[in-house]
Amino acid sequence: MEDIKVAKAGIAGGVTGALLSIVCLVAVFALPIEAEIWIANSIMHSIDVSTVTKTTLSLTEALFGVFLAFAIGWFIGTFFALVYNGLNKNK
Repeated sequence: MEDIKVAKAGIAGGVTGALLSIVCLVAVFALPIEAEIWIANSIMHSIDVSTVTKTTLSLTEALFGVFLAFAIGWFIGTFFALVYNGLNKNK
């Protein structure tokens, strides 16, 4: 098997994270708070988010969240490629 290009994997992970964050933001702005809480509670098995849910979100927070999602996705993609390539060399 061929090695994964580390830089491209990092960018792909970052873009994926940012897009997921944007989809989440659209849902937050489009759905009523009850639906948001129901979805979050469904995802976070047995954790009730209703007591920590905010009713407002600034543009700065939203943009910073998308940036952080990109950064975390970049790190995951890069780390995945490095580990994969390292294991690939030891076959």
